[in-house]
Amino acid sequence: MEKIKRLFLYLIISKYLDMFKFLSYNASKLKKGATMEFIKEIYPENMKNIKVNIEKFLELYNNGKCVLVDVREPYEVAVWQLNFGLKIPARELPENLDKLPKDKIIITACPGKERSNCSAMYLRSKGFDARYLEDGLLGLMGYLKSSKAKEIKIGE
Repeated sequence: MEKIKRLFLYLIISKYLDMFKFLSYNASKLKKGATMEFIKEIYPENMKNIKVNIEKFLELYNNGKCVLVDVREPYEVAVWQLNFGLKIPARELPENLDKLPKDKIIITACPGKERSNCSAMYLRSKGFDARYLEDGLLGLMGYLKSSKAKEIKIGE
């Protein structure tokens, strides 16, 4: 059983390290000891701490406790966009860390959850309290259609 756990952990770590290449992640820039803390964070039992469902996102957002970061590419945003949150493509996060508030939870989002999950992990490695939107932007838009759109406070 222990071998299976180690293999599973290795596969998870490999997956996330590959994703971080996409984000120009450089493990050598982590402080000594930070790598082990980061690895502990991506252990399966802890993964629930980095995702947030739509209802929890709306609660946090409406109470001013989080900011949404749309990590899609500009050509995707040009087709359909949100009228709230920040727009920073995942690959540009390293150059734009100064645009993110340190006093709020950062919720990353993309149409699904692949880029947003990777982006949240990257931001966590940089000291942010970051999570990803579990159902993605498509899920959020599906939830907010029609009269449910009144559930999010925009510009208030």
